Amino acid sequence: MVKGLLLFLLALNLIAADRVDEIVSQLKALSGKELAPVVLFVKYGPDRFDWLALSPDGKLAAKLEGMEPDGSFRYTILGDPAQYGLHFQISLNRVVVETLEGDEGCPECIASSQDQDRVQEATTAVTTFVVNPTLFQGTTPVRSLQRGVALTLLPPKELMQSRLIRATYTHPCAGGGSIEIRINESQTAATFRYSSCITQQGVQLDGILQLETTDGVTFQGSYKDFTVSIYPLETHIPFAVVSYTYNDQGLLDPFLFQAPTTTITDLAQGYTIQVKDYTLRIQELPDHSLLWVEGDYRPECKRVWRKVETVAPIVLPNDNFCPQGGMIEIDNPEDGGQSRVAFTREGGIEVLDQEGRVLATYGSCLDLPKVDPCP
Repeated sequence: MVKGLLLFLLALNLIAADRVDEIVSQLKALSGKELAPVVLFVKYGPDRFDWLALSPDGKLAAKLEGMEPDGSFRYTILGDPAQYGLHFQISLNRVVVETLEGDEGCPECIASSQDQDRVQEATTAVTTFVVNPTLFQGTTPVRSLQRGVALTLLPPKELMQSRLIRATYTHPCAGGGSIEIRINESQTAATFRYSSCITQQGVQLDGILQLETTDGVTFQGSYKDFTVSIYPLETHIPFAVVSYTYNDQGLLDPFLFQAPTTTITDLAQGYTIQVKDYTLRIQELPDHSLLWVEGDYRPECKRVWRKVETVAPIVLPNDNFCPQGGMIEIDNPEDGGQSRVAFTREGGIEVLDQEGRVLATYGSCLDLPKVDPCP
């Protein structure tokens, strides 16, 4: 048995020697070439896996967590230590850990913080003015302050294009509640009083809409003390004016909605966004709609107003929740610059700075992170 063990150990030594020869041969082939260190390992604690993997410039750190079954290392990626207020001073024989005071001595941190702020504001602007993924409801999506809600705000088309006999009557809503309708004698003007009116899409409407028309095709009017509720969002419109025309195909061409002030409250997250000088313009086409938005917004927790305007018309397909084209621009009063949000043909979103540098990319508008304007 001892003899067998000795033979086994001898075999291992021969295998190891062959492996060493192979490695030495590979290294000799690199003679004269400069090798740049890809990652540095430093031991920082007593546990056997208390090792940090650092890039040579100290801008990427990862904590070793163990080994995978295939023999590869398992890490927790920390990313740039600066975002946690840390800096690694790296030399050939040591690594010094430094704690940063705010952003002092770390211009990269300032740039990174500004980029994160721009992405956050761009997300807030998109979810406030264009599309809010929290409202997605499978095959029956609804949208916040844009085409879906705009069309929901209008009284059912058959009510306006038919000859009404009674001067006053109540119209039941699809999901409950009602609309009380009062028609003037000439049938050119009507007042619609919405009372907990729940539409087929689950939108609850409360408030007063007054409309006038001379031909049943072109309308103008105003909203007063109007509330649109699609949980978790509740939008209150103290006053707004609206005008729209149906073309020969029965499509809105154009639709114009203007509100001096509006408030949007997220009942789940507990924040409110104020919007002023809001304008929404829509042109409906057979398979999609074109949307233009403009206005200023401000979360109640902040003092700065930011202006949003449409640079290229936003394309809203009839069969997809996400926009598939267009661009909006958001002012950044802190540095006098702008950020832009581009809606891609695939339904994705790109956030760009004023130089066109991509700050964030989302494959779908449904991938947008939750809005947290008051962290």
